[in-house]
Amino acid sequence: MKAAGEGDDARTTGGGAGNFHGILNSFGAGGDERMALMADMIAGTEGARVPGRRRQQIRADYLENGIPVDADLAASIRAIGA
Repeated sequence: MKAAGEGDDARTTGGGAGNFHGILNSFGAGGDERMALMADMIAGTEGARVPGRRRQQIRADYLENGIPVDADLAASIRAIGA
């Protein structure tokens, strides 16, 4: 006997980020292109933003410049390892 949530159809309900491609597939052929077009239209609208774009930019900035850390906090962390 399988517990609730186990089995072949465990992911058919709930969706979520793990099912993003399944969601795109539900739009039929060309669904990913339509979603990209819609995202571009939203991004081109004054005052609107596509979810995740800000996070992507922050991540890129951190990769390029490092993550800013308060000097006192950094000193405390170094003291733990000493």
